[in-house]
Order: sequence, then C-alpha cells, then structure tokens
Amino acid sequence: PKASSGLPQCRDSKDQVFLELAQVSNCRLLVTGDADLLAMRDVYTELNVSTPTLNFTILTLAELFNQYLITP
Repeated sequence: PKASSGLPQCRDSKDQVFLELAQVSNCRLLVTGDADLLAMRDVYTELNVSTPTLNFTILTLAELFNQYLITP
C-alpha cells in the first residue's frame, strides 16, 4: 500500500501497513526485528527522534529491554 498518512515510504511496501497502523493508533513504540522497518530509522538522525510525520520510535526487542525496562 502507498503511504497515506504523510509517512515516508518503507522500502518493502508490504511493511508500510505497520508504519500506518503505528501512526493511526498513536503508539509510542514500534518493536520489530524486520530489517526494512528498522531501516526507516535512518530517515531520521537518531534512534528516538519524533517528528511531525513520525510520532513513534522504531526499535528492536533488545533495544526495548535496554532502554525501557528495568532489570532486577
């Protein structure tokens, strides 16, 4: 599907739906192991940047644990 919400186009068009869903659901994080979705972070200068067109952070499961979860 084509980008309909002003988001940049994912290099794998089959993954665009995940970007669109994250955007319209107002999620804060999109956790993925998909290389094409992770490559979308390169559109921006740093991992956790939010812009008017990308209001969520794309990260791996390992990054989620390292950045957001407290270990015992």
